[in-house]
Amino acid sequence: MFDSGMKEARENKVKIAGFPYEVVEEAVRFCYDRDHLFAFDILSDDDKMLLLKFSDVYDMASLKTYIESEIEYTVTPDNVCRLANASIKFNAEKLHSRCINYLVKCIKDSTPVANFDILNAILKTELLNKVVCHKI
Repeated sequence: MFDSGMKEARENKVKIAGFPYEVVEEAVRFCYDRDHLFAFDILSDDDKMLLLKFSDVYDMASLKTYIESEIEYTVTPDNVCRLANASIKFNAEKLHSRCINYLVKCIKDSTPVANFDILNAILKTELLNKVVCHKI
């Protein structure tokens, strides 16, 4: 963004709107100290999703990769549908794959999951294909 002819490059600043201070702070902290474990673990699930959205909106691939790798260990029957929807919405392929595989396991183990009714229709179709269809 700062290496282009865009307004932000000319003025050497970016106005970030639509994200809570804590989310922007964590994204900036990540930029300056990628090896340091930032306060990701104390963020709420909603803020983690906003951080994922932030990484998508501002095309921060390394931040997105980090978030996906951290979130994949927190997938539970209570949050898998919300996380799966977020994976579609914010183009998080690794998280998407983790959620689909987790849902398949839940179905095979007869584990109930929360909020299945909110699961994106595309995800439901993909899940159905994974569970019922196989190569012969």
